[in-house]
Amino acid sequence: TTFDGCVIVISHDRYFLDKVVTAMIAYDPDDPGGKVQVYQGDYTTFRRIHAVEAEKRKAAERQLHSAPSPERKITKKAKLTYAEKMEFDGIEAAIEQAEERVTELESALAAPDIWSGDPAIPQQLQSDLETAREEAEHLMERWEYLSLKAEGSPP
Repeated sequence: TTFDGCVIVISHDRYFLDKVVTAMIAYDPDDPGGKVQVYQGDYTTFRRIHAVEAEKRKAAERQLHSAPSPERKITKKAKLTYAEKMEFDGIEAAIEQAEERVTELESALAAPDIWSGDPAIPQQLQSDLETAREEAEHLMERWEYLSLKAEGSPP
């Protein structure tokens, strides 16, 4: 059976939200407009989109506040180094692989039979999941930094 309706869920359980939701309604008090927005996808997708939007707002605010005064010398925009350009060219694939690893580990932990056997196995999977999530988040932050730098915005 399928359910064609809508269910509103309020939870702080990120894992649960990642497994259940297909869209999120969120209020961001830091957004100058202070409006409620709908984000398509699960909680992890929402956090990634929200982080990018927040970084864009911060970059715009920094740029606004760092406008050169008449007596201040205009500095050259930051550019990606060769190593950063190479990293930036491959980082989206690395993010995708990291997110796939997170999904694999979440699926493994969601299997009911995993909890009936050796308790060390789900503990190891949980540890691996935490590491994989940290890696995915680190790659996302690095992508944000490199993309801002590639645009010429101060990172």
